[in-house]
Amino acid sequence: MGIGKNTLSIRLKELIHDGVLTKVHASDGSKFHEYQLTEKGVELAPVILALSTWGDKWLPHELGPSVRLHDNRSGKTVGVGFVDDEGEAVSPEFIQWTPGEGVIASLSQGGR
Repeated sequence: MGIGKNTLSIRLKELIHDGVLTKVHASDGSKFHEYQLTEKGVELAPVILALSTWGDKWLPHELGPSVRLHDNRSGKTVGVGFVDDEGEAVSPEFIQWTPGEGVIASLSQGGR
């Protein structure tokens, strides 16, 4: 992976500590362990994929995109984007940003 084992070990421990990964026994029955995404980690995937898609568009690699997304049932290409409560795609131009309760509460407490 291009990083030292000690660095990788530290990063994996941090991801486990933060609840993004969990360490499980290897699926092949060996004495080794594997890392699996937790629910928190699965929900982080669209964020990572959105950043990757952005990077592929605006900072493309000469050999092509870093990842391609496909529906494994239909084979159709899948994109990352906005969907409404019913799962219908919404173009970013129609998205209205408004402050949420957390921001409003923070501002009323002096910006904390």
